[in-house]
Amino acid sequence: KFKDSIHVKCFGLNHGWANPQYKIQLKIHDYKNEDNFIFQMGCKDSLDEIYFAKIPPKANLKRTYDEVINRLKKNNIEYIDDFEEIQIPYLKFDIENHFENFQNISISIGQNPLVLDYLFQRIQFDLNKDGVKLESSATSSISLGISDVEPRIYAFDQPFLIVLKRKGETSPYFLYWVENSEHMEIMD
Repeated sequence: KFKDSIHVKCFGLNHGWANPQYKIQLKIHDYKNEDNFIFQMGCKDSLDEIYFAKIPPKANLKRTYDEVINRLKKNNIEYIDDFEEIQIPYLKFDIENHFENFQNISISIGQNPLVLDYLFQRIQFDLNKDGVKLESSATSSISLGISDVEPRIYAFDQPFLIVLKRKGETSPYFLYWVENSEHMEIMD
């Protein structure tokens, strides 16, 4: 069940995890309690990192992300033990957004002011047992033609943050605060 008591499909580990080859790819960072920890899963592309941060939200997404990075810097890492569980909900969405608030905004670059005609973004995201698929595209038009100990259960059943970033980079290329079950698959 997610926080809004909706039964959603999930994937992860269910007791009896004993494969040491993959076990080191599943890390818990700065565990405080069952509602306050950061989970890291290994990626096929060794340049990418994926984190699931089940932490109390800060004033905005940037501050929440900064909190995750600060906690990762502590290097307080644990590895998944046998018989512990991981439960991550399936997420899937395809969102298009026309940023009408940015239409007809004047942008000054040098001495020539430009006018932003429109701004559009599409994000497709699919998180399941096979991995993460993320596609994002944006289109803009600017006048003048410029474009652009006890076994624990690590259940993501409360709001959490998903972070995708390149190793060694301070800025992520994708952040998603999961507040409710809106984009989760509902169980039959």
